[in-house]
Amino acid sequence: MLAKPFLLSKSSMFVKKMSAISTFSTLLSHWIGGEEVTSSNTIDNINPATGELISKISRGGEVEVNRCVEKALDSLKPNSDWTQNFSILQRTKLLNRISRLITERIDEFAYAESIDTGKPLSLAKNLDINRSAENFRFFASALENRSSSLFINDTPSLGYHMATSSPVGVCGLISPWNLPLYLLTWKIAPALGLSKNQIIFYISLC
Repeated sequence: MLAKPFLLSKSSMFVKKMSAISTFSTLLSHWIGGEEVTSSNTIDNINPATGELISKISRGGEVEVNRCVEKALDSLKPNSDWTQNFSILQRTKLLNRISRLITERIDEFAYAESIDTGKPLSLAKNLDINRSAENFRFFASALENRSSSLFINDTPSLGYHMATSSPVGVCGLISPWNLPLYLLTWKIAPALGLSKNQIIFYISLC
């Protein structure tokens, strides 16, 4: 069960507490093929509400994107660990576990999202992070209860046609700056469940 929403009068106290215990990297790197990758170029991550610098972010370019595509294609090969060792049931469990972990650390996620987007802490917690966890739960359930469609060709020959869904391959996901985690989970959760690999791009304020 989620905690009661923060009141605005309590938010400042909470922010002070989180500021004392939270550590944010001075440089946020890319995550490609299970490894941290930094870029020579960076952009400033600014809190829109205060104008304060939160961190530096690695700016990806052609080299990083090509590396992402290469790693993503490798994991879709028949002999890859992801393809061989993650059944539908295991992916369902994975999505539910991600949801639980987000919920368990909802205060930390909300604080990070609040200073990153400049929105009130209560809104970040009750909308952005809460719905992010819900997205993983929803698509875990949808994956577990997936179905195909059967169509009858009502002709003298009487044919039956079955429609099924299959992954299309590597996907590039674009997420806006004002709802970064919430809208990203809307895309990444079904992609993980259906074994599509993703390359994630964030749109900056400029």
